[in-house]
Amino acid sequence: EAINVFEDYEARFGFIFYQSLHPEYFGLPADFPKTEEGAAKIKELREAFSADGGFASEIACRLVGLLNRHKNEAGEQTFLGGQTPTVADCLFVPIFTRLASGGLDHIAKDVWSKHADLKAYYDRFMALPKVAAWY
Repeated sequence: EAINVFEDYEARFGFIFYQSLHPEYFGLPADFPKTEEGAAKIKELREAFSADGGFASEIACRLVGLLNRHKNEAGEQTFLGGQTPTVADCLFVPIFTRLASGGLDHIAKDVWSKHADLKAYYDRFMALPKVAAWY
């Protein structure tokens, strides 16, 4: 189920993200991002994505729902697929890291961290010894 959420994210955000990198994939002129109209459209789409109630919030709610379904015996949230990390976690965590980096124009840095459950999930994943050693 988490993979389905990831695929939904990729489909929607991919369109928003890649319009500025490869506008020709979407039938737009190659210089689209450099035009006033193109820059304004990209800004509009990215700000809508990260706004409260935007698509990022929708994805966040779906992910929190998965986390809540897989609480451990103590009632604590664990990972997207259950008590141990899965490939789904490995797909989402780099996305959280990239979006929170501030390196994407018009994407709020707190797009995920403003959701306390997702911030705690991210911190839990990053604290895994093998992950912590890598990052």
